[in-house]
Amino acid sequence: MKRLAAVAIAALALSGSAGADVFKVVPSVAPSAPVTVPSAELPNTPGSINFPPALLQRPAFVETRTYDQLFTLWQRDGTLYGVPWQVLAAINKVESNFGLNMGPSSAGAIGWMQFMPSTWERWGVDADGDGIANPWNPEDAIAAAARYLAASGGASDIARAVLSYNHAQWYVDEVLQLAQSFGTGGLDATFNADPLQASFAQNTQEVADARQQLGRAERTLRALSAHERVLQRRTSAASLLSDRLALDQRAVRFGVRVDAARTRVAGLQAELTKAREQLAFAHDRGSFARATRRCLPP
Repeated sequence: MKRLAAVAIAALALSGSAGADVFKVVPSVAPSAPVTVPSAELPNTPGSINFPPALLQRPAFVETRTYDQLFTLWQRDGTLYGVPWQVLAAINKVESNFGLNMGPSSAGAIGWMQFMPSTWERWGVDADGDGIANPWNPEDAIAAAARYLAASGGASDIARAVLSYNHAQWYVDEVLQLAQSFGTGGLDATFNADPLQASFAQNTQEVADARQQLGRAERTLRALSAHERVLQRRTSAASLLSDRLALDQRAVRFGVRVDAARTRVAGLQAELTKAREQLAFAHDRGSFARATRRCLPP
């Protein structure tokens, strides 16, 4: 865990910047193979890994990795456990945004790949050989995620394995879609890709647009209603019957415009409500991806 590269970019990561440039600051240093490769056939026995209670909380210093270093880890551990490295990369992105949002989540999930502590105790790995199985360390966490996917049948049915990682079909779809983009769209482009964040941004814009349209329609309705009231007062004040009839016909025709404006306002209010609901869902979906983690073995 003593990585000069991590020290070089730690300040950027801790500042909260979510840009992919955080992972391109220093040259790649290929990690060595894990000291041990725990089997995916059986989970850890109780007490077989060193997982100190202090690691249930975010450490004061959390290591980061360059893009190339993470790429090497995804490929290495995917090969070791027979699962697609693109899926490891996609889960890494969705769960912690490549280490920029590692929790603890509201549900207690922690680290680079957002494991629940009880799941980590069963499947955690000391991949860097420092004597600690540390979910806040990318070498350990990515290896553990590969092991967990393999234990869930990832070598033969990766979709089912991803479903065991997070029990939601939308999550499976998001991960596999992002994994596909890693495999076909070029790594530099897809390193920034985040379907959950993109969905959230789109829904946010839809709310803003709906609110703006509703505001304009409401202002139009207020102006038309005010003019309608003026016509009604003039009709009531007219002394000649012919004037009253003419003003009354004009007020009726104008009332049609007012009714149409009211209908438009009601429709835009419904659209704004729908957009807000979709935004709330996108927010909850992103939170769920980070917070939900299976506590039982696959």
